[in-house]
Amino acid sequence: MSGRPDSSPPPRSTRSPLPATTRAGSWTWPSSAAGGAGEPAPYAVRLSTPAAKVLAELPEHAEETAWDLLDAAAADPWGFSQWDPDDPEGEDVRIASAGRLSVIYFANRPLWHLSVLDIVWLG
Repeated sequence: MSGRPDSSPPPRSTRSPLPATTRAGSWTWPSSAAGGAGEPAPYAVRLSTPAAKVLAELPEHAEETAWDLLDAAAADPWGFSQWDPDDPEGEDVRIASAGRLSVIYFANRPLWHLSVLDIVWLG
């Protein structure tokens, strides 16, 4: 058992196509799912409507990469670069990139969730 509640997202192999709630931008990753013994729970992931639309249109391999980036960002939101390093007030807006795919998100510290602002696929 993975330790995730029944409301956790399906395994990667069954994540495509996206459920209708994801297309509407209301799907979230449960923040109560602990990563393991002694590890903090990952941040919840909330997709904006534009980000959900882009995710729904991605080719399967790009969608898998997007989910991998979101998994990594939820586990360590500050493990990725700041969107604009010259903006002293924008330290919580981050960009996670892999190849031609980038995910821009806002790390909401008080609520422990990531708001995915946009997904960019240059493919």
